[in-house]
Amino acid sequence: MVSNFSSFSSYPLHTDAGFILQQWEATLRTRQLHSNRKPKLNELMTLMKSAEDHVSKLKTLHKQLSSSETTATAAIPLWSEVMERRQSLETTLDVFTPQTCRYMKRRLNRYERKKLKRKREEDERERENDVKSNKVKEWFDKKCKEQLRARLEKAVEESASDSLTAVKSKKDDIIYYSNLLSSLKDLREHRRSKRDKGDLPPVEEDEAFTENCVKLESILSKYTEIYKKEEHALRVMMSERVDSAITDQFGRKTTRDKVRIMSTDEFYNTKDPDIIEERRLEWNKYLSIRGTPLPLLPVEAPPPSNETWSYYLKEK
Repeated sequence: MVSNFSSFSSYPLHTDAGFILQQWEATLRTRQLHSNRKPKLNELMTLMKSAEDHVSKLKTLHKQLSSSETTATAAIPLWSEVMERRQSLETTLDVFTPQTCRYMKRRLNRYERKKLKRKREEDERERENDVKSNKVKEWFDKKCKEQLRARLEKAVEESASDSLTAVKSKKDDIIYYSNLLSSLKDLREHRRSKRDKGDLPPVEEDEAFTENCVKLESILSKYTEIYKKEEHALRVMMSERVDSAITDQFGRKTTRDKVRIMSTDEFYNTKDPDIIEERRLEWNKYLSIRGTPLPLLPVEAPPPSNETWSYYLKEK
């Protein structure tokens, strides 16, 4: 089309006809260049939406014209609107050539691929963030458990310091009596040496002295064993209370009250039957001399026998 109008360039430019023809030629060239430009996807989508609007409006106008109530005078503006809509629709559909449809399909596929790629990247970032958050949570729980264990161990040690002090004082007493026993044995050897030299003490006095030494030695051995087991029981109970408190703090399947740390006087002088029974069963479990604890049954505890720690404490 441009080549057809290029023949008019022979007209002189100073005339009005040559100037008008030159403007027309420039306008047609601009339109041709504009038609060669590929439309954007948003423009095509807007054209499709406008075409759908034209079609829906034409259907409405067709129903109005087909109705028997529409007069000839009223049908004239409707028909003119139909012609305008039809012309606009044809102009819009002329844009959608096979080449434009293929281009639009490629752009849509490209958009879908980019959208899918972005979705995969977002999912991957979410998974990485979940992994990082899980690691941070595990580290935080670990640190919380360590700090809680340290605090509980310190609290239990402070609460059990009186009991451990009492046990240590008892052990010191045992050491003192052991030294005393060794001195008595030295004295017995001295008496025997004097007897061998001829300075004979009364036989009854010597036998009573030897019997008292043997009795003191047996008592010291029994008390030593009891105090060792008592100290071991205290340490075991301390560790068990710390573990149970940590388990209660970080979740337990069965609901259970948190461990309340009791002082030594409160533990031994309480009148609560449940605590008395628990104390009886726990201490007999760890401190029975022959290793035969009482059965764990909800029964009233019998009086202490001479084979348990409470008998020795009562006698003392």
